[in-house]
Amino acid sequence: MSKGIFALMIGLLTVLYGEFLYAQNYQKDGLEASLNLGTQTENFSWSIAGNSNGENPNILSELKWTSIKSVQVGANLKLTVSNRFVLMGNYTYSTVTSGVVSDRDFEEDNRTSISYSENFNGDKGKFYDCKIGAGYKLFKIKEIMLESYIGYGISSQKYLINSINIDSKRIGEYTAKWVGPFIALQANFGVIKNARFITSVSYHQINFLGLGDWTLIGEFEHPVSFKQTAKGYGLNVTPMLNFQVCRKLSLGINANYSKYETGSGTDELFLKSRETQKTKFNEATKNAIGYGLVFTAKI
Repeated sequence: MSKGIFALMIGLLTVLYGEFLYAQNYQKDGLEASLNLGTQTENFSWSIAGNSNGENPNILSELKWTSIKSVQVGANLKLTVSNRFVLMGNYTYSTVTSGVVSDRDFEEDNRTSISYSENFNGDKGKFYDCKIGAGYKLFKIKEIMLESYIGYGISSQKYLINSINIDSKRIGEYTAKWVGPFIALQANFGVIKNARFITSVSYHQINFLGLGDWTLIGEFEHPVSFKQTAKGYGLNVTPMLNFQVCRKLSLGINANYSKYETGSGTDELFLKSRETQKTKFNEATKNAIGYGLVFTAKI
């Protein structure tokens, strides 16, 4: 018998043994529905250069959203369709409650010679996140389960920018959309009786779109004054400690950390005169951390 055939047989036996172990430990979960309630704090920023070559200066204008706090409500569905395969979907809606926006313009490279500097109120806005995907249960041995997922996600944030004055006049608004496929791994293992630790890590390949409306500038088009496009990536880590309340219900305490970044792209400014001005979009970055409660029912 050749070494190749022997290796193939060993590999096949290994796979079959893994399937046997999985079947011995598998319990069909059916449909799981979850309700999430939580809070999140986010920081977001972007900048553009003075021209399409990234020069004159290399950072012409920079906007930063700092400590953007929001309250969240979300729903998750997970359907086990066979011993190995699952379908999933989730939707989260957030309302902004507080935050600060800063706008800086520069005349020289590397953020020197400030020509404009102003802070604004960033306590208004709406976010939503939506993902759908399919998963494969890699193995389940006793109290340890590992699942892999592939899917598609949309993360959208609409930031409203208001003056800090008492009248809180609307200065403008900005919408950021991070869209693209993702892959994920989820580990699930028992900690103590009726308690499990569940953590998931996902990587997202991103197409970024930014749309801005500078309401008070008459020379700009409205409702879209400028558009920004770029490609990037995102990372998301979600650990959770889940307690089994009864056979059908569980309560989880979770945290969430996410980081999104783009490379350089294009910024297009639309003028009332129908002229379009293009410059280099340097980058956009977003990071957020949140905490919450998860109520899950098995149906």
